[in-house]
Amino acid sequence: MITKKALLIGTVFASTLVGGTGESLFNPSIGFTGDIVTDISDVNGQWREATSEGIAVRSGELILGAAIDPYAELTANVNFTLDGVELHELYSHFHSLPANLSLKAGWKLAQVGRWNQFHAHAMPFTADPRLLIEYQGGHFSTLGTELSWLAPTPFFLELTAGVSEGWRAHTHDSDPSAFDSDLDQRAAELGLTKHGSHWHGSNGEIVDAEEIQDPEEPITTVKNKPIGSFPLLGRAKSSVQFGENWSADLGVSGIWRKDHRFSNRVEGKTYSKAVVGSDLTLFWHPLTANKYRNLDLGAEWLGTYEENELLFGETVLQENRFRHGVFGHVHYRHNQRLHFGTYGELFQANESDLWLKKRVGLFTTVELTHYQYLRLEGSSYRESPNIDPVHRLTLQYDMSIGFHSHGTQR
Repeated sequence: MITKKALLIGTVFASTLVGGTGESLFNPSIGFTGDIVTDISDVNGQWREATSEGIAVRSGELILGAAIDPYAELTANVNFTLDGVELHELYSHFHSLPANLSLKAGWKLAQVGRWNQFHAHAMPFTADPRLLIEYQGGHFSTLGTELSWLAPTPFFLELTAGVSEGWRAHTHDSDPSAFDSDLDQRAAELGLTKHGSHWHGSNGEIVDAEEIQDPEEPITTVKNKPIGSFPLLGRAKSSVQFGENWSADLGVSGIWRKDHRFSNRVEGKTYSKAVVGSDLTLFWHPLTANKYRNLDLGAEWLGTYEENELLFGETVLQENRFRHGVFGHVHYRHNQRLHFGTYGELFQANESDLWLKKRVGLFTTVELTHYQYLRLEGSSYRESPNIDPVHRLTLQYDMSIGFHSHGTQR
């Protein structure tokens, strides 16, 4: 005997096999994006001796997405480089839970801040904000779950809470430098090749920074981690409309890990870390020319609190650091093919709150077609008050085929 409930469920599932969702059940959407950059810089202090990091394939990004069933979607993102293959994202999105709830489970870019949720090629400028690299290690990713609730308010308001397995971040950007850090020098002595925020050994194995540093330094990776050491994250975001042409996205977010690092000198001693932030972006989308002319501008503030281990002779001390900074941008699309803009960031260095790092840039993008673009970017970055800033010109070429989506980015 077929009940009405069973008949209803069967009808809904059968309809998806005919409609848009069902088409992807057996034919997942597939896309691929290539991101290639080259540069010149005056890292030696003068342009007549300009240097280059060569032509680099920053990423070859394969993305796959499909409906698992009427209740969930699967997204996978794999990044290919000349140094190997990395899994960027692999998660299920349960988008139709009761009470306006949705759930993402798996490996994904965390909902912390605005730019953290963008892949490098999807940003309007060429390189990651250095603010993210300084405080997070790059784009922060989570292996865990994020539960979101769409509040029943007259305006858009979404609240998200999540828990993850550990603190992981990556970047595929590197800056020309007039000197190598102690860490880079030690890595070179060991025959390691730098790749973003980590290194590769002669056999292709990934080597993290903490494996190169003093073996007695506190570490972040341990087996059988206490449950309380899992990072917790939260984000609230909203969108507001101003008339027909203007709108704004705003959000606040934070991530905290109680036991971020584990001491090798004092048994049972741990050190915590937190990153908090707020972001505001204004959009001008004129209804009469939205496809070819628009503007977005905004700012993101980030602050980080981190506990560190210090040695004073034979005594082990704890130092609490709070650093913060801001990244701002303006991006204007003039017509179907041309858009340009500028950005700037100012933030305290992890080493000292009196040490300010400054970076500014200008960029122009020419869309050759809808699926490929060229971008020229000029930047100036002062990493240290004791050396001259490095000026750099970067040329970026991106091309895409097939399906490509990064959620609700705009």
